[in-house]
Amino acid sequence: MNLKEALLWYVHMIEDEVEPDNFSYPTLLKVCARIRALKEGKQIHGQILKFGHEDDVFVQNSLINMYGKCGEVRQSCIVFEQMDQRTIASWSALIAANANLGLWSECLKVFGEMNSEGCWRAE
Repeated sequence: MNLKEALLWYVHMIEDEVEPDNFSYPTLLKVCARIRALKEGKQIHGQILKFGHEDDVFVQNSLINMYGKCGEVRQSCIVFEQMDQRTIASWSALIAANANLGLWSECLKVFGEMNSEGCWRAE
């Protein structure tokens, strides 16, 4: 699926009064991440906030991934810090966001924090 198709699909959902859910947004964000469509990703983030899906772990992980792939590691960190529940996927997405920019010391720092919290053992 390309970005145009994904956004058209989303617009049709809204027009048909079908509320997007925690499966819709990760799909859209994955497309944005793949082609580094930061502007569209930010717009989708706004829709996530509007429809109240900002606390869903799948949506949050997808936001971390999208911002990381688009080079916005700071925004990835903000989403990560706002999470109530972090999974191994959350930690991995944040490590990947830092690795994407070659921030190796940050990768090690995040990995150390993950280890300290025992996340990798819990899952």
